Amino acid sequence: MDQRLGIPCFDIFMRALRFTYRNVDAAMGSFVTVKAVGEAGGTWYVERQAEGWRQVAQSQRTSTATVTKGQDTAWRILTKRRNLDDVLRQFPGMTIEGDKELGCHALTMVSVMT
Repeated sequence: MDQRLGIPCFDIFMRALRFTYRNVDAAMGSFVTVKAVGEAGGTWYVERQAEGWRQVAQSQRTSTATVTKGQDTAWRILTKRRNLDDVLRQFPGMTIEGDKELGCHALTMVSVMT
C-alpha cells in the first residue's frame, strides 16, 4: 500500500473510531491509541470525556489501551465486518497493551463494508 492513497484512506477510515467506542463505558479520561504500522500507517487517539468519546489529534498522555497492527491487517479489519473472535484468530500479529477489554473494541471497527 503506498502513501499517496493509503494515508488519506486510513485518515477517513479511522474517523469511525469514536463511533465504535460510543457505547463503551469507561472511566473519564480513558485514552485509547490505535496504530497502523507501515508506509501508509499512522496513529489515532480517542479519549473518554464528559460528553462521550472524542477523537483527538494527539496526546501527551499515557494510553489506557494501545492497539498496534500492521497496515495490511488494519485495512482488512476496517473493510469487512468480522466478530472479535475471528479477528483475534485471523490476525495473530496484533498487540494490545494495557486494558485489553477496552482495546478490543478497536478491533470490531468497520469503516467500509464489502
